[in-house]
Amino acid sequence: MSTATLAARLRTTFLERAPDRVIRFVAASLARGRRLALDPDWQFRWPTDDEPHLTLLRRDIWSHYCDNATDVPIVFRWYEGLRVRVFLDNDLSLGLYVLGAFEPNEFVFLRRILEPGMVMLDAGANEGLYSLYAARRIGNDGLVLAVEPSARELARLKANIELNRLRNVTPLKLALGSRVGDAHLRVAVARHAGMNTLNPTISPGTPDVWGDLQETVPLDTIDALVARCGLQRLDVIKLDIEGSEVDALEGAHSAVSRFRPTILLEAEGARLATQGRSKEDLVRAVAEIGYELWVFDRWLGQLRRAEPSSGVDGNAIAAPRGWRPPVMS
Repeated sequence: MSTATLAARLRTTFLERAPDRVIRFVAASLARGRRLALDPDWQFRWPTDDEPHLTLLRRDIWSHYCDNATDVPIVFRWYEGLRVRVFLDNDLSLGLYVLGAFEPNEFVFLRRILEPGMVMLDAGANEGLYSLYAARRIGNDGLVLAVEPSARELARLKANIELNRLRNVTPLKLALGSRVGDAHLRVAVARHAGMNTLNPTISPGTPDVWGDLQETVPLDTIDALVARCGLQRLDVIKLDIEGSEVDALEGAHSAVSRFRPTILLEAEGARLATQGRSKEDLVRAVAEIGYELWVFDRWLGQLRRAEPSSGVDGNAIAAPRGWRPPVMS
């Protein structure tokens, strides 16, 4: 019997026979992230069997939690001394807990640009990873507006804010778009928590992630939100709002013109299609505000200007024309 096969059998035996309290103890003892560093080829993925044994143990624990619908969080030790309540039954925890990192290149970028006193708008805050990290970097003189329309994710976001005793994060239950009013939010099943979307149109390539639960949520524009909050600066915007990025940009012309923030956004065709949008629409919306798109180079992790021929896929940076990206390390 090979070492790998023996290790797999030991993991299976442990998870089948150990009491729940022991599994929770082991799960919590392994809940520590990797050091923040560039990882050019990082991607959300399922760990293969040739991963290190501790990664495979975390993978098997994660699967055990999913299979048993265990809705009990563990506390994950993360960057900057932060702690995150992690639910081991969804996509976010698969990356963060099992792989030890979540979008590390994006966080290295934020480490380079966030400074004390800055203001950041985190749209699609989910359970709060970006909001927590930004709050720590910008300090007590800064402000994070954490926008999250889903009641489930908002509760988890607030719990993480309290866990870290952060007083410079304001959670807001609303969605962002191109108009002010109300909208219907379709809530994802627990396995895909965070992938909630407005009035989705099922499109090719879109996973079947939504259950029957819907919420009526306030819909706002970035311009209206900035005015209502009386912001005197806005340095960074993060848009991960499951295909509504184009609408949010269309509702942000005044704020972008006034503050010229750096924008971290998601550019995924399947998500945009749920809102009747495309990557071409996103590129057009970025150009209309006088911005250009930059992408993380797959080989170096550094930012390079997006090439029209290869397009944009995944997370990207939108910045004013003439902007020069920081060198990341």
